[in-house]
Amino acid sequence: MKNRGMEVLGRYIFIVLAIGSIALFLLYMGGKGAIAITDAANDYYLPFYKQNVKGFVSPWYRNGLHIVDEEFVDELDQLKENEKNIIVIGSSMSVIPLREEEVDLRDGYQYLFLVCGNGSWRSDRIMDNLVRQAEGYDASDIVKFEISFSTFRDMEKSITETVLDKWGKYSVNKKNLSVKKNSFIERPLYWINLQLLRMQNVWELFMSGLEQLRVPGIKALGNFKNNYFNYESVAESCNMTQSMQESVEKEILKLNQDSNLVVELTCLPPGLAATDFGRELNRYIDTELIPLLEKNKIIYLDYRNDYRDDEFADGVHLSYDAACRYTRRLNEDMNELIGKR
Repeated sequence: MKNRGMEVLGRYIFIVLAIGSIALFLLYMGGKGAIAITDAANDYYLPFYKQNVKGFVSPWYRNGLHIVDEEFVDELDQLKENEKNIIVIGSSMSVIPLREEEVDLRDGYQYLFLVCGNGSWRSDRIMDNLVRQAEGYDASDIVKFEISFSTFRDMEKSITETVLDKWGKYSVNKKNLSVKKNSFIERPLYWINLQLLRMQNVWELFMSGLEQLRVPGIKALGNFKNNYFNYESVAESCNMTQSMQESVEKEILKLNQDSNLVVELTCLPPGLAATDFGRELNRYIDTELIPLLEKNKIIYLDYRNDYRDDEFADGVHLSYDAACRYTRRLNEDMNELIGKR
């Protein structure tokens, strides 16, 4: 009877292990399939951006949506491998216009992007804290910190926090935005969450495709095609509060203490600059932020007024031709800084 019970128990264990293995295999294949689909979408829509078709932007995360994939963590891991990094902290404004095919940095430097779609001062601080918990800043690292309209987005919770919460690999302290890498025991569902996120991205692409059926003109999935030309609407999503300004300034001064910092005042569409928010942003930069940078001998690059409204693909992100010019200019400025080190 005892042997019979052990035999039944063994069968149950085998069935559970078999079902679990099949489920994990299906998750793995689903994740791989999701990557293949989103990579194909990237490849399909990139020519529209390169042809400067209005509204189309270049994919900048592997999944083409504002949800970070494992490349986000790979960037952190590369801090341990690369000796010469330019760590970019900011939003899509820092990565969409930076064209990989035009990048030409001297002395073996390369960009590492720690950026978030719809980024804000909250996501910037989290990115900084991710670096600090991963490896910290090396003496040869340069940090390029973005100041743009997106920095002052009025958000109670950044997309970075949402994604990290879903992953379980990291946890974010909601009060001070510090980051802790969870132990293996604390994150048993990390890999499963990652596959589910990938498949969720494909589902959102599919659903956005259904929405696009009602939109006239060239159809596009996800955020491959955007329309931010309603600058008043963009401005309404931002807010120049005193607490935000103080948080940004505190972050800049902290980074300046611990890294080789350069602040980029990113391109600002003239239409957005003409809004009440845009005027307040420029006033703050000119009368408060730049004096702070100069007082603390912090290098800054001012690109705010370099592009016309018609040089923005979707209203806020540069068109392909303008992005190539931006990248070449950034090459010159960053190489000059590298040469002075």
